Amino acid sequence: MQQTAHNPTVGLSTYEAIRTDIIFGRLAPDTKLKLDTMKAAYKASISTLRESLNRLSSEGFVIAQEQRGFFVAPISAADLREIADLRILLECNALRLSIENGDTDWEG
Repeated sequence: MQQTAHNPTVGLSTYEAIRTDIIFGRLAPDTKLKLDTMKAAYKASISTLRESLNRLSSEGFVIAQEQRGFFVAPISAADLREIADLRILLECNALRLSIENGDTDWEG
């Protein structure tokens, strides 16, 4: 059976759930991610969790420490300032382009 947006794999669902929990702070920065606890919480096998955590590690959401396990990546005030600065750049540029390319319908 082909996987679609309406029928994601267990691995993708687990990855997305953990990523969402990190982004929304349900998994706090620097928290150790214990596989046994996560197995019950995410209803996934240890191998699926490891796969998801390795993927999140490659994306910077999780830190994998040899012989110590996985941890939610830390965040600092400097990280938040950088994100805010990037949003300002993107949103200002989007607004400028919108105004430059706007027509009478857009103005309405």
